[in-house]
Amino acid sequence: GSELLVEVGAVVSHRSGGAGGGVSAPRLMHSEHPLCCQAVFSLLECLLDWSNQCRAQLSAAQGSASLRAKQRIDSFLRRLPAMQLARCALECGSAHRTLLLLERHADELQPPSPAHFLHPNREVRKLPAEVTALVARAYSQTDEPDGLLGLSRLRDATSIDEEVLEHEINGRFGAALSG
Repeated sequence: GSELLVEVGAVVSHRSGGAGGGVSAPRLMHSEHPLCCQAVFSLLECLLDWSNQCRAQLSAAQGSASLRAKQRIDSFLRRLPAMQLARCALECGSAHRTLLLLERHADELQPPSPAHFLHPNREVRKLPAEVTALVARAYSQTDEPDGLLGLSRLRDATSIDEEVLEHEINGRFGAALSG
């Protein structure tokens, strides 16, 4: 488990895998890095899908090998560096995967509650600035400007580039130019 965690970390951060002889940055061509990342993401998605299918089929009362395997897989998935995976996905041009990873990470940081959705004066989830900045970068690469507008409610401060982008989305080109 921990060797695989080191290898996944090495691929997504594009650094040497360490003593295990993992992926070496000098040997890994820049053009090969997105392909390696795609392989990692495909593996992680398969593991997550398998875990979700097991959850639907197994009850907690079962002491089967499948349940223990599911628990080991879930433990491995929880230990993955969510922000590092999200940054890697964005660098590889997968903004939608970045948003999915960050949504899962946000749910772990602050699980959604009914107060976030049901009340007229709903409570806004507060996320770390690093998370919301990466969400903003990912939304800027999609064709969903409404996502950026909704994200502005979650953020206390924005960078000048994000303010310019928000002005452009809203059609305030004069304000964008002066920003």
